[in-house]
Amino acid sequence: MSRPIVHSSDTLIVSAQRRGAAAVLVLAGALDHGTAVPSGASVHAVLAGLDAVLTPRPRMVIADLTAFEVSRFGVGLLGLIRRRAARAGVRVVLVGLSSASESLLGEARCSALYPTYPTVPVALGAVGALGASGDERLRGSRRPVPA
Repeated sequence: MSRPIVHSSDTLIVSAQRRGAAAVLVLAGALDHGTAVPSGASVHAVLAGLDAVLTPRPRMVIADLTAFEVSRFGVGLLGLIRRRAARAGVRVVLVGLSSASESLLGEARCSALYPTYPTVPVALGAVGALGASGDERLRGSRRPVPA
């Protein structure tokens, strides 16, 4: 396990860390239209943290959203995370989605892009299963975690 990279602003705390064959990106707080300047700095910090844990290449990026209030801006941020990870050849999975967050992803028609797991340990177990089987498909659920 590596030492976490942490960024904090008035509305968002970001922590990025390698955990074995996975990179864990923890988001806590919110991004919303009322905080445009801090949100820009926060988006930059999220992507910088992601870049820091993409080398060497992990098997997957686990985005822990347990304490993150997903808004329309948050959905966009997840898209940026997914695209940046895809450029490195890495899948992104989501952990800790609330029913409201799952609904927003559904409205944006992007929920099918992200396998979901209830907790980080369960997602880390999926990374271990990938390594043991050589099967690159993820078997996460597409259902929200109960709030």
